[in-house]
Amino acid sequence: MKKEELIQHLEAIYIDYYDGLMNSTQLKITLLRLQRIFNSTNASEWSEMILDAQWKHAIEEDYEKKRRQIAEDTLDDEIAEILENHEEVIWVSRLKVCKSNVGYYIGRMARVTYSESEVPWNRKSGYFENEIEAFSALKKIKEVN
Repeated sequence: MKKEELIQHLEAIYIDYYDGLMNSTQLKITLLRLQRIFNSTNASEWSEMILDAQWKHAIEEDYEKKRRQIAEDTLDDEIAEILENHEEVIWVSRLKVCKSNVGYYIGRMARVTYSESEVPWNRKSGYFENEIEAFSALKKIKEVN
């Protein structure tokens, strides 16, 4: 698939999304699948093409704000897998410090179709006595990846 064809597909996908022909979960899965088909693109180029399709008629301020958000929220492989395999998941956070009644831990939060608020999705660490220890461990994980 050529880059020009991909851009046309992206624009058509967003038109369908804005016309209500697909929900946000379907949009995410469709975009992930399209990215796999067009796997010669690096993350930066892919983000630019998504932004161009999504914000074709937006003002420059909206475009820059969304560009920064996408750069911060680039999907990793685990998030992509979660979105593909769990239809109820609308959004999944990157790894972050979370808190429960037991203590602080490193994990992910998610928005799901059956809840109005974020819910814990998974725990990737044991529990820490305080938030500082948890943030220190998260920093080490990010350095390794």
